[in-house]
Amino acid sequence: MTSLERFDRKAAPAYPGRHLMLGRLSVGQKVRVVQFGMGPIGMALAKEALARPDLELMGAVDRSPGMAGRPLDEVIGPEAHNLPRIVPNLGDLQLPQHPRVVLHATSSRLDRVLPQLEEILSLGYHCVSSCEELSYPSLRHRELAIRLDALARDTGVGLVGGGVNPGFALDLLPAVLSTASRRVDQVEAARTVEVTRRREPLQIKVGLGLTLEAYRTKEQATGGMGHVGLGESAALLGSALGWKSEKVTESSEPVVTQHEITMGSHTFAPGTVLGTRTRASLLEDGKERVSLQVTIAAAVGREEVRIVLEGDPRLELVIPGGIPGDSATASILASMARRIVAVPPGLHSVLTLPVVPPGPPRLP
Repeated sequence: MTSLERFDRKAAPAYPGRHLMLGRLSVGQKVRVVQFGMGPIGMALAKEALARPDLELMGAVDRSPGMAGRPLDEVIGPEAHNLPRIVPNLGDLQLPQHPRVVLHATSSRLDRVLPQLEEILSLGYHCVSSCEELSYPSLRHRELAIRLDALARDTGVGLVGGGVNPGFALDLLPAVLSTASRRVDQVEAARTVEVTRRREPLQIKVGLGLTLEAYRTKEQATGGMGHVGLGESAALLGSALGWKSEKVTESSEPVVTQHEITMGSHTFAPGTVLGTRTRASLLEDGKERVSLQVTIAAAVGREEVRIVLEGDPRLELVIPGGIPGDSATASILASMARRIVAVPPGLHSVLTLPVVPPGPPRLP
């Protein structure tokens, strides 16, 4: 179990926009977007942007040798035939008019994507990122959060991290649900994902098919296995509910089969790793206030999201079948592209953005 750095909300950047009037886009106005990173999530985002009438895809950035220079329509389909080739640097694209947003999807770790985010902000783009650690960066990278907040303010743009989780299923969703309770004492939430139905990079990330020894070796070499960002979800949810946490803890463990399992063409022998189970909790005055769990493995039985709020009244929400991670991530981030342009400049969280994209003024 890892006990993360003591979480002090007073030391975190003061996310702007919490009490300010939100801006509005003109009726029918499109947000111009550039896709940064053309992995599986990035390609899904680019296709989502092409399909949405409220977004206009302007190009894509990817520095990998096998991707830079390729025609975009060759990668994501004929709908992109009039767009420029994939470029290795954001500055290689013609700067779109405002409002312009980069949809960023390259890595889960904030320290690895910091140069990319600084490039994006410095060129005057708003940025919506799938980087899990950016969803609540002060938890692990307080100094980087302060640095990015200052840069975003200086360049007059917004920056936010989000996705299905962190950013929705186990933090924003229970936070919204809590508004129906007069008092919340504790939150327990869990998400179960059948990894054989997901993309190959996620299967590799959770160690599917490895021996336990190989799993441990890879875990030590990479610094961790499985889901990234559950601690951020716990901190984000605790912040939304006003709990002054003394610490956030996070741990992961392999899910190992005890007997032979056959799923389609795959057979897993006893002792084979099926995936990873990650847990996170937030403590206040020695009491566990938030308890979260994400299981991403094969043979989980039933996919679902389950949220329980203990309080007055007790509330329970179950989403049978769960939330489809890849397509929902693309939908959420595309939606956030319209929301990030409607708030003041700076570093944001999903708590400081409108829950839904702002529309035209309502009639009296």
